[in-house]
Amino acid sequence: MPDVRVKLTAAGVALKAPSFGKRFYTPMILASLFLLAFATRAYRLYSFPYFPEEEPWLGSNPEGLYRDEADRYLRESESLFERLPVYQPPLFLLFMNLSLRAFGTPYAIRVPSAVASSLVAVLIYLVSMKKFGSRGASIGSALYFIAMFPAFIYNRMAFLENGVALFLLASYYCLLVYEGCGKGKWLYLSGILAVLGALSKINGVVAPLFFLAYSLYKGFFRKAFKVTILVFAISGVSLLAALLLIGLDLTPLFTLVMKPSAVARQWMMVWAGKETSAWEYFIISSMPSGWLTWFVGYLRPEYWYIFAYFALAYLAVKEYEKVSDIIFLIVSFVATCLLISWGIGSYYIIIVQPFFAVPVGYALTRMLRMKPQVAMMFILFIYAPMAVTFNIAVFGEGTYPRIDLLIYLLKLLSIGVVLVPAFYLLIKGHEAGQVKRILLNGAVIGLFLTLLLIGSYLTPAFYPHYLNVGI
Repeated sequence: MPDVRVKLTAAGVALKAPSFGKRFYTPMILASLFLLAFATRAYRLYSFPYFPEEEPWLGSNPEGLYRDEADRYLRESESLFERLPVYQPPLFLLFMNLSLRAFGTPYAIRVPSAVASSLVAVLIYLVSMKKFGSRGASIGSALYFIAMFPAFIYNRMAFLENGVALFLLASYYCLLVYEGCGKGKWLYLSGILAVLGALSKINGVVAPLFFLAYSLYKGFFRKAFKVTILVFAISGVSLLAALLLIGLDLTPLFTLVMKPSAVARQWMMVWAGKETSAWEYFIISSMPSGWLTWFVGYLRPEYWYIFAYFALAYLAVKEYEKVSDIIFLIVSFVATCLLISWGIGSYYIIIVQPFFAVPVGYALTRMLRMKPQVAMMFILFIYAPMAVTFNIAVFGEGTYPRIDLLIYLLKLLSIGVVLVPAFYLLIKGHEAGQVKRILLNGAVIGLFLTLLLIGSYLTPAFYPHYLNVGI
């Protein structure tokens, strides 16, 4: 049979299957991820999540919008061209204003968040590819972010943090590209995106701070500092000129310049009573208001985050250099919020949700080879509590204490069945085959993710305060 490749090459046609595949598959993957993310974020945007009017600290007019969406961001975006908000930068409010003008309904205030978070899913794939080089793992990370229920809820709500998350992740991606190619345009683009993050909400200042800190860590701080100063100067002059041209009332801006102490209290004001905690919203499931959800007398853990932490910790032990910058960014975000006295609100975590998801796909490929000791820890401290919560919520009546034979049988099946082979492999030690270990770890992780998806979306096991209201 003649060699078709040789004949075509001789005729002047260069066939490079990997390059062609890259050019063809990458846009298709990116488009698919964006469409899937947007379908989930835009689904019933006008009615979900719904916040009842009888809870005034949750709901407000228009019906079903959360208080901050209606009383703060809707009002501020509608009046953006009349009066500049004192305590928030205007960029993402401008996107909300344009959305309201385009669609003519107050629920359109949520559209910019849905679009921004859909772009974040695409960026997660690109960042993961840059860091780990695995297409399958990168798709897994993006899908984990799309399915992550706290992100699913907050990404479809009118929170300015969705804009910060987009620009911060995009800035980080440009830094990774700059490290690889050394072209200055990527550094400038990263700086511009970081400043746009700061212009989206006040806590977005973490974006330019991380830009500078990362450049210091990687050894190109002098270049990055010059870029930041230049970009800030250009952004400030352009913004002020644009505001003057449209005749905006700049009185609040001059108040900020002339009497900073008068408005500093507003910038640092804690809007919800529980926003002073640095840890609870990273571990415990909560509503946007900061209210922590209880289950049979206990707080509900946020298993989507906890699994991501385990994956990140596992990679930190195995391949620290690949995730050190992600850990540094998360720690920097927490430290910045605390040092500037904002506290950490439940929906502030929107900013770092993408960075929880970035390493998950690659970590899954590594966790399949977990040693039996590590697998036992995962089963006992992460899988078992989640399975117990799932069984009681789905098959019980949610009261405590209650002895139900079916629930206990399900506990034994869902937890004991996976503990037995894990204990067996632990006893066997090095004698246990690699294939057995991969099969056990794959089964446990797969079962965990399956129950997590079912308990999040198909049953009210983990989020009844969303799924039982207004649908």
